Order: sequence, then structure tokens, then C-alpha cells
Amino acid sequence: TSELLSGMGLLLGIFSCLCLPELLKVSSVCKRWYHLAFDESLWQTVDLAGRNLYP
Repeated sequence: TSELLSGMGLLLGIFSCLCLPELLKVSSVCKRWYHLAFDESLWQTVDLAGRNLYP
């Protein structure tokens, strides 16, 4: 319903303010939060500055 969708939008807004470790923690709260935490809108950028990508 529309209430559920607006609640999901609110949670996505809150989740977008979390750092990576916090986002991973909230993903373990319940199935709904897991799916929201891995929403593609939260994972569009990756900062690889200063990282060695070679094994």
C-alpha cells in the first residue's frame, strides 16, 4: 500500500546517511531491512582512493 511505500522511502533516506559499516549492521535486523540496505540506490558510488586493487 502507499503507507508501506512511503515508509520504505523514509528508511531508504535514513539508510543513505549511514556509513558502510552501519549499513551492513542494519542489514542484519530483519529481511525487510536487508533488502532495503542492498537497494541499488544506496550502492551507486565506490571510493577506491588510496586502495591497492592488486592481490
